Amino acid sequence: MISLADLNRLIADTLRAAPFTLSVEQLPLHAALGRVLAAEVRAVVALPANNVSAMDGYALPLTGSLNAGERLRLVGEVAAGNLFSGSVAAGECVRIMTGAPVPPDCNTVIMQENVQRDGDAVTLTAAARSGSHVRYAGEEVACGDLLLSAGKVLSAADIMLLASQGIGSVDVFRKPRVAIFSSGDELLEAGQAVTNASQIYDCNRPMLRAKLAAFPVEIMDLGIIPDCPATTLNILREAGETADIVMSSGGVSVGDYDFLKEALQQLGTVHQHKVAMKPGKPFLFGQLGQAFYFGLPGNPVAGFVGFDMIVKAALWQLCGAAPRPRLQFQAALDEEISRHGTRLEVRRAVLEQDEDGALCITSSGKQDSHRILGTARANAYYIVPSESAQLFAGEKVTVIPFAETFL
Repeated sequence: MISLADLNRLIADTLRAAPFTLSVEQLPLHAALGRVLAAEVRAVVALPANNVSAMDGYALPLTGSLNAGERLRLVGEVAAGNLFSGSVAAGECVRIMTGAPVPPDCNTVIMQENVQRDGDAVTLTAAARSGSHVRYAGEEVACGDLLLSAGKVLSAADIMLLASQGIGSVDVFRKPRVAIFSSGDELLEAGQAVTNASQIYDCNRPMLRAKLAAFPVEIMDLGIIPDCPATTLNILREAGETADIVMSSGGVSVGDYDFLKEALQQLGTVHQHKVAMKPGKPFLFGQLGQAFYFGLPGNPVAGFVGFDMIVKAALWQLCGAAPRPRLQFQAALDEEISRHGTRLEVRRAVLEQDEDGALCITSSGKQDSHRILGTARANAYYIVPSESAQLFAGEKVTVIPFAETFL
């Protein structure tokens, strides 16, 4: 059994060393949100492309400043999408709209709120300074600048940036195929009738599908497999031949009906079994040919935590994404806890702000790995280090928020 940090390091190093590559496809911008960029993008258009006005107002040539009460003569107008073809001399100005190119003779824009206009006479009601309210060509982006690096997970802001360059399509990595299944004779699909007291509904596979929806992956749902060595071997063999990533729920502990570790040893490679984390100790990491295998525990909360603390970072790596830091910070614990054991503990919790705006966190209920309701009520984890037997109210702990619970 190894620590959570060591397991994550082992997985990252193993994935990095493997000959695993994704092909590249070209997508239109409207279909590229959330996909992983396969090649860097450099600017082909300066931003702004010209000197443009930052305000609705009056453009003029100016050295130094003008005082309130001084007058200018209006000699024309320029709107966004048009160019001014005349000339502007000292003491003259041009009516200009936000985003319109500033005439070559001009270097200053006076906002319209700071003037009074009477026909062609424009009188300043506030002082003006040379260079005000002009966005200069290339001040944000120059041609050739690096805009986005390969491995960037494309956001709505990235789409906006690419569109500003006139780029209509981008090269992205194809979606990895992720095969998922649950293991256990006791499991039923939602909607099936319970026929005896030993049966329970499979909530792990729906949970995994929901978590995987945030990733650029193609899901292959293999359903529920029974506790049968031959069936387990067949399913793993099939998944390893057709998927890039295989993810299971249940069957990875050391019980008499937990066959997945033995099957993985027969068909592929076991890199690690068990992690010193609570919940989630029976975690299995290995390979099936070119496919990577992640075996999550059957207890639903243990699988939920294992995905977030272990699988998430590995999955982004396999999608071709650049390393993505986990958001974590310190908050004051709103309760006292004592415990037995030496494993790092990941507690489901509620993160709130007090009246003074300070962050505080408290457990969302009992922490057993089968307690689903408390996890649904939680919006964050907090970490109890392996060496901590007791934590006191007011003590600072490391908090990892659930991204999907915050706007």
